Amino acid sequence: MLDEKEKKVLLDKAKDLNKTVRDLRSKLNEVNVLKEASYKKKEKLNSEIKERITGVKKSKDTRNNLSGQVREAKKNRDELNKKIRERIEEAKKINDEKKNIQQKHNIKEDPTKIKEQISGLEKKVETEVMSFDKEKKMMKSIKDLKKKYEEAKKVSTVWDRIHEINDDIKKLKKEADVHHKKVQLNAEESQSMHEEMIGFSKEIDDLKAKEQEIYNEYLTHKKVFNDINNELKQVLMELNEISKKLNAHRKELVEQKKEKVELTISEKKKEVEDKIKTRKKLTTEDLLILQRDSD
Repeated sequence: MLDEKEKKVLLDKAKDLNKTVRDLRSKLNEVNVLKEASYKKKEKLNSEIKERITGVKKSKDTRNNLSGQVREAKKNRDELNKKIRERIEEAKKINDEKKNIQQKHNIKEDPTKIKEQISGLEKKVETEVMSFDKEKKMMKSIKDLKKKYEEAKKVSTVWDRIHEINDDIKKLKKEADVHHKKVQLNAEESQSMHEEMIGFSKEIDDLKAKEQEIYNEYLTHKKVFNDINNELKQVLMELNEISKKLNAHRKELVEQKKEKVELTISEKKKEVEDKIKTRKKLTTEDLLILQRDSD
């Protein structure tokens, strides 16, 4: 059982410890607010990093798709350019053949153009009003052109082949130009996607650096939180030990008081019993003691 001095020491100690508990809990709440704020910042940055990573993947997929289209367009363009070169070489050979025939038969004009001239003059004769001399002169021109056309027909097949190849070259060049423009446009867009991807990657690096900084801040707050929490646990354990001692002391006091009361009642009961034996008058208190004993 504690003496008064020991009891006072324990009560004073308990008072100090309770104040320490309040202070530590207050600090714990403050640090917890900072810790949770840092954690939320970290999670927000992590979410932004994930968004940028999604952006990088999307840009990369688009870039790769465009690069594939560029390769395909280049392949088609190069194949068409190869055909153009082949057709040009073929045209050169036919042109040489045409020159040889022209020199052999002394033909200088394209039969197609001669035929167009004949058709034009014949239309004029049919539709225009002109003098007899002018019409006669024009008819002579038509006759001369027809004669020239008959001579030129000897190389008409060559001319037709040249026209056909030239038309084919024009079509091939037009088609090759379409693929070339496609190469340029897709290459520019692919480069744009590549630069966008690099931009996202740089942002990710910056965000990761910030995230690490915030995470370190979070770990610092967490360590302080754990230190305070551990200290609080120790103080509560110490306070609990004091409470046990004080409760044990109070229990002993109650038992002691109870024993004292029981002893007093026992003595009073004996006195009442002696009064009854000697036939002395009982007081109200005596009656109450007898009543209690009966109960």
